[in-house]
Amino acid sequence: RIFFTCKYRGCQYFSWADGHFPNCSCGKKATLRISKTERSGGRWFLCCSLGDRSKASNINTRVAGCGHFEWATDVHLEPLGPFLTPLL
Repeated sequence: RIFFTCKYRGCQYFSWADGHFPNCSCGKKATLRISKTERSGGRWFLCCSLGDRSKASNINTRVAGCGHFEWATDVHLEPLGPFLTPLL
């Protein structure tokens, strides 16, 4: 998870950067990821942090989430600005 802190010694400022992300059906904050497929490579998306129940290889040993998925919009990405550098 991306977070913000103060760079000055002694300052206790801390804030999660994903506070404006939606919650998925599991009630957890959606996770920001980047697509690595040929067709949509480099595009940001939000998904369930627990994964997709339909793709769980063994439901007894792997926690399965709700499968939430949505393409990230400017509303999601703008507050993170220069901190999104996945290909560097």
